[in-house]
Amino acid sequence: MGEVWAGRLGDLRGATTSTGMSLTTTVAYGQFPALTNAGDSHKAHLFLTPRNFAGCSVARVLLNPWLTVLKTTDNMVAPPTDYSIAAQDNSTSTSVDISSLDTEANGDWVLVGSHKRFGGMSLDIDSTNSTGSRTLSATYWDGGAWATLTLTYSVAWTTAFDADTILTWTVPTIWKPDYFHNIYPGHTKGSNYYYDQKPLYWTKFTVNGALDSSTTLDHILAVNRSTGYFELLSGQPLELLDKVGFDGMGCIQAITDAGTANLVVNLAVEKDGEY
Repeated sequence: MGEVWAGRLGDLRGATTSTGMSLTTTVAYGQFPALTNAGDSHKAHLFLTPRNFAGCSVARVLLNPWLTVLKTTDNMVAPPTDYSIAAQDNSTSTSVDISSLDTEANGDWVLVGSHKRFGGMSLDIDSTNSTGSRTLSATYWDGGAWATLTLTYSVAWTTAFDADTILTWTVPTIWKPDYFHNIYPGHTKGSNYYYDQKPLYWTKFTVNGALDSSTTLDHILAVNRSTGYFELLSGQPLELLDKVGFDGMGCIQAITDAGTANLVVNLAVEKDGEY
């Protein structure tokens, strides 16, 4: 029997369809209701219930960190465009716009950071890049410089951003969290400078030439740094209190050991809270 939470709750939201996340032996990612403002986080009660097991013994679950997703087109002189919510808001009506993203030499790149180390990113492409011969390069901040990060693709690209894929990497042993202002000391602070409130583990993504003029992504979600999944039996609930958003959870990563199942995901903010 699940725990009964004491006290009042605020807004309650289902984070999946009415039957839950569809799980197979291929990893799936579940998102939470959208936040209102960049830098927001909510203390929330998370309720997970696996059900409809068919040919499987357990549902395997990981909770992945929130990603801060920033794009610059001027060498990070002006405040970057913040796509953190659009990247993780469980909506296909908002997008991460990397149309015409150019080379790092021309001042363009995407910066992705988190308060926890992460092992990759799941990319859901909305409008694909059709410009040929484009490649994606990645680096990570080692505490003093950007070091090369080797990417592995679940679906290979003919040209960068031409298909949905999951990018993964070996988590660097010398990956160091740092404050944004230490990496970009000449940066002009915007009105919402939340991403410099604490040191983050930063990655930087660049392309070798300009993308086409209509390249967008529906989602950029963190891949967990571990494959040591938490396992749940059919009908066994998992209930916990955590944060969703900056410095908290960003998505759910789940899979079955065999066969299929569903994972029902519900979320409730604390009293007087709202989405």
